[in-house]
Amino acid sequence: MRFIFYNLILICILFYSKTTSAQLSCSNTWQTIEFDDFEHQNFDPAIQTDNSYSSGYPSTHGAYNGDYGIYLNIINGVDSGNIIYDREFVVCENTPLKLSMWMSTRYGGAQCNMTYNILDENANVLFTWTGDIPYASYPGWEFWTSDLFISTTSTVHFQIINNVAGGQGNDFAMDDLLLEACSSDYTLAYTPACDSATAILTGDTGGEFSFSPIPTDGAIIDATTGEITNGTPGLTYGVQYTPSYLCAAITNQNITLLTSDDATFTLDATCDGGTAEITGTIGGVFTFETAPTDGATIDATTGTVTGGTAGETYFVTYTTEGICSATSTQELTVLDADDASFTMTATCDGGTAEVTGITGGIFSFDAAPTDGATIDPTTGTVTGGTPGVSYTIVYSTNNICPTANTQVLTVLDADDASFTVVPGCMGGTVVITGDTGGTFAFNPAVTDGAVIDSVTGEVTGALQNTSYFIEYTTPGICNTTSTQELLTQDDFEFSVVGECNGAIYELTINPANGSYDASTATYVLYDDMDSVLQTNTVGDNVFVIDASIFTPPMSGTAYNYVVEVTNELGCVVYNELLVESITCFIPQGISPNNDGKNDNFDLSGYDVDNLQIFNRYGIKVYSKTNYTNDWYGQSDSGDELPVGTYFYVMEYQGNKTKTSWVYLNREN
Repeated sequence: MRFIFYNLILICILFYSKTTSAQLSCSNTWQTIEFDDFEHQNFDPAIQTDNSYSSGYPSTHGAYNGDYGIYLNIINGVDSGNIIYDREFVVCENTPLKLSMWMSTRYGGAQCNMTYNILDENANVLFTWTGDIPYASYPGWEFWTSDLFISTTSTVHFQIINNVAGGQGNDFAMDDLLLEACSSDYTLAYTPACDSATAILTGDTGGEFSFSPIPTDGAIIDATTGEITNGTPGLTYGVQYTPSYLCAAITNQNITLLTSDDATFTLDATCDGGTAEITGTIGGVFTFETAPTDGATIDATTGTVTGGTAGETYFVTYTTEGICSATSTQELTVLDADDASFTMTATCDGGTAEVTGITGGIFSFDAAPTDGATIDPTTGTVTGGTPGVSYTIVYSTNNICPTANTQVLTVLDADDASFTVVPGCMGGTVVITGDTGGTFAFNPAVTDGAVIDSVTGEVTGALQNTSYFIEYTTPGICNTTSTQELLTQDDFEFSVVGECNGAIYELTINPANGSYDASTATYVLYDDMDSVLQTNTVGDNVFVIDASIFTPPMSGTAYNYVVEVTNELGCVVYNELLVESITCFIPQGISPNNDGKNDNFDLSGYDVDNLQIFNRYGIKVYSKTNYTNDWYGQSDSGDELPVGTYFYVMEYQGNKTKTSWVYLNREN
């Protein structure tokens, strides 16, 4: 008995000395791994015997945890010195461990004696214990435990060896086989942001953070705090947290950063701006990147731009308002207004249009004309217009940005074919009062030998007092034709009166019946040998016959003169005149009755220096210096003198004096 007692003491000393030397403190928690497969009524592969084993035998013996029939019960174990149980564990290196279980020698059998060995993967004994397994009266159990520190291996074997001869009824029971490791007590969570994430570590700290795998986008992780910065919104990063204590449980987490707002949008240009369509995150704000100066405005909510300048480019920015706000910019170029330019080419009754801008528009009058002019809405051709009248033509495009343009069309004036005819005796001439350069012709044609010059319109070879119709056609774009009648002149008549004008004998040529205008005619005086004696200026119809051009006729004959008159039309008429004498006498009487004959005492041809008139009593009743034909029977005081004979004294031609009488008659 003493030997057994000392032996037990030695074993206990050895046991506790080993557990004490191997045990490490654990300031964290113990992680428990339960290996009671049998407690779940599964076959336990660690059993090394063919003998039957069961749970719950006898049924009166309950498990350690109070349940019946849920423990390992080995009946009639293996022979002495053989392994009855061999369990392999995978454990953490450099980690405090505890292996424990509850055991019992079944009531009524031989007392069990067992050896517990813990071996590394190379079969080196890390720990051993041998001892009796005491009987446990119902419901007693004995607890066994061992502390370990594994530094070189992660695989260990737990073996139970039977030390009692077989067949002795060495029935053995065990329950709650546990392996406990010193484990961390921490939790790790992340709060993601847009381009970063914050680690929330509770419990044991002091570990190290790292990416796993390492990203390629430039993201950074703080090894101490675990904070992720410079990340890409929406991207997932693998984070590994390695605690600083033994047998640390490395944590791997996938952290997905918050997705950045999608600030994409599109712009559709309009005629005065544009409209926006958000293709990303809605609810943001639109602005101009640079405020325009031309009056363009933008709706902050819809992005609609109005008031813009055609062809101008604006940069529109859209900024979302979410947690991960984003901004994008699009370029907007306002649509150009349609080019409605066109030109009009005038014609004689309207005009034609040529579109120099965008085709396919509509032509119209700005104001509907009232003269019958019409316009083709497709081609712009104007017809039925009035020459010289202006019409305002409108051309309107019908594209995306329609515009209108106007042009003033003035219909070409018709050529002016006006002319006048100057008739002659054997034809005539024309004077163009309109557009020159046209062509003259007879219309209708003549057959009497008359000829017309097509360029000048002069008619020659015509018959006198005959009508010819001259047609003139202009040469221009809008040529016109007009017709004038040419009535050739008939012979005109005139008379020649030879009489004294005082002391001067004159030939006066007068038109007969107003057949020509005396003031526009020319006069030539010929002798009977057709020699020109005098040529008067235009309108001078009086020839003075003096001794130089007069030869007194022989007895029974007269001097023959020929008078030529040319009227304004060029017609020439000749008349012959016989003059017997050019001697002029002083009048012997006057009859001042306003009949145009002998109303005055006419001495105009005598160059009178002074005239004195006396009554029959010798009393001077009238006198006048530089006298011509001033006395018509009046006194110096202007009173009428009575009918009767009066005497005169005339001083004339410088040094001549003549005295005679003159009779004053007042009868009608």
